[in-house]
Amino acid sequence: VHLTRASANMFIISSALITLLVNYAIQSCEIHNQSDFITQETSLYDKIMKDYKPKLPAISTVANNSRAAPDIPRFEVSVVLSYLKLISVVEPQQKVDFIMEYRMRWNDERLKWTSSDYCGINELYLAREDVWVPEVTIVDAIATTDYREDFKKFARLNSSGSLEYFVPTVTSTACQIKIRNFPFDTQICAIKVMAQTFSARQYGIKAKSLATAYAKMGNGEWQIRNVSVRSEMVDNGEGSLIEINYFDVLMIRNPSFYVTVVITPSFIINVLCIFGLFLKADRMTKLGVALTNILSLTFILGILATVVPKTDEIPKIGVFVVVNLALMVGSLGIVVLISYIRIGESESEQKKEKLEDGSTADRSTKSTKSMRALKGTLHILLQLANLTNFLVLVL
Repeated sequence: VHLTRASANMFIISSALITLLVNYAIQSCEIHNQSDFITQETSLYDKIMKDYKPKLPAISTVANNSRAAPDIPRFEVSVVLSYLKLISVVEPQQKVDFIMEYRMRWNDERLKWTSSDYCGINELYLAREDVWVPEVTIVDAIATTDYREDFKKFARLNSSGSLEYFVPTVTSTACQIKIRNFPFDTQICAIKVMAQTFSARQYGIKAKSLATAYAKMGNGEWQIRNVSVRSEMVDNGEGSLIEINYFDVLMIRNPSFYVTVVITPSFIINVLCIFGLFLKADRMTKLGVALTNILSLTFILGILATVVPKTDEIPKIGVFVVVNLALMVGSLGIVVLISYIRIGESESEQKKEKLEDGSTADRSTKSTKSMRALKGTLHILLQLANLTNFLVLVL
């Protein structure tokens, strides 16, 4: 009986001591000010960083067939495109410049902790050089720059070992520009993301896009209509897989500048010049008008040559200007030819000996009417050809 009572008393005393210790621990873990938080944060940082090696990637390289245990899943990092802004499209160099901002998310098993052990601290912000950051390379990039200073680069760490790292870049990427429908063209430029160091069997990238405000992504000349994501596995020929993720950017050009400055003026000037060539005027005046228009069209061709890339495709606007040039040269040639025909007929009529002959006067009148009808027909045909050339381009 005495032993039972002693045991009961010991149990009661132990329970009371445990309760007191728990209450003391809870009270001692309360964070009342910034100083208390920094103390706990420093303790947590020292604990998780004690044996952590930031230069050692958190990637399993053990072959799956070397053990009986279930396969270790490959390491995966999410790349979430959060913002995209088109800066410029340089057609002659076939490159596109973007402001590209994305977030990287991954798990590192070495950086876990129990938040209740550190007064409920669930997150830490660590400097970039303190943690291992997975490789994410933008391929086919002429240049890519993280425009932040080093002291502004931090990763957010969760108690579960989940990390998030924000990367704002200015990226210049190569893009094949298809100029067949220039300036009414649509382009698809792919921003390619991959890991160049690690095998796709051990390391994977999951690309996502949260960028939805497409109307604000373009610039004055281009409008972005869509950003889609796709992934592709490629065998490098040596038995190793390469995973490439694509952010496909669909862009549509705003043709207003070229319609206003090149296409419409060229069409109107051709209409007026063709009309002017068939008016009654001396040959030198007509020649001056035609040559002026030909020089202006040649100048426009020179401008287009500096804007579009040198490829095997000929842009529609180039065909439009060349056809306009051909119409102008053809109109000038027709008018000059008609003038020489009329001069030849006049000289032959003057050599007639019987100027008073009524039959000769009738033939002259018929010849004049035939010439006018020919000129009118050619004028209409040339104007229709000019209009057709314009409509084929803009429709």
